[in-house]
Amino acid sequence: MGRAREASAHRLAAILGITRDRITVSADPTRTEGGRAWTRLTVTDHGVYAFIAADNDPARLLCLGPCPQCGNHVPLTALRHLADLGDLLEHRARQRNAVTLPLAQELVADPAHRSRCPFHRD
Repeated sequence: MGRAREASAHRLAAILGITRDRITVSADPTRTEGGRAWTRLTVTDHGVYAFIAADNDPARLLCLGPCPQCGNHVPLTALRHLADLGDLLEHRARQRNAVTLPLAQELVADPAHRSRCPFHRD
């Protein structure tokens, strides 16, 4: 598991153009796959930015942010390149009115949704 977490951190650093030491790696407290916690990556630089590696796959980095329905922090959109983060920040700045994000498939049924959220699944 340690190699996958480090690979995720290095991939995130490369995408964001920062050094690896600016990324905190931890086990995500909410999301698991096969009993293993997904990798959570946090960057604190002019704000706090949180990401996860879906299924602990460094090739499947997702930006965490408030659900458009319930407000809880869930995987919103994929992070493949820096422009994806820019789209998310623009989306937040315009209060979800002007930019439509391509939502991550992991958004649906994420365990962090509130029970009455339309994205919540039992």
